[in-house]
Amino acid sequence: MTYCENCGAPLGENVKFCGQCGAPVNTGTKTRKYCKNCHTELEPGAIFCPECGYRVVSDPEPAPTPTPIPKPDPKPDPKPDPKPEPKPNPAPAPAPKSKQKGCLGTIVKWIFWFLIFMFILWLVTMAGK
Repeated sequence: MTYCENCGAPLGENVKFCGQCGAPVNTGTKTRKYCKNCHTELEPGAIFCPECGYRVVSDPEPAPTPTPIPKPDPKPDPKPDPKPEPKPNPAPAPAPKSKQKGCLGTIVKWIFWFLIFMFILWLVTMAGK
């Protein structure tokens, strides 16, 4: 087992940073290896244990085959929105009155009120005589 050079915490195998202090682990240091069968300390680069003859170097593991990324399911074609039924056309709006007709009506009204005013004024002046 290896220990952090910065804080002395025990380190797991193949770690790159200390779990306690976060310091980078120096991977260049020699780590001790032991035989899995008899637990004897092994020399660096040993293929077999010198005590029991157990093969300590396993065959290299084959590289994991990458899992293919599944293709997304094809999206179904969107159904077109049904065409709304045409609304019945409302009755045409009545044609707006022309401005001349409105203007003429206004003039007629002013003349009518002017004549009534003049008639009342004439009555008042006749009553005073």
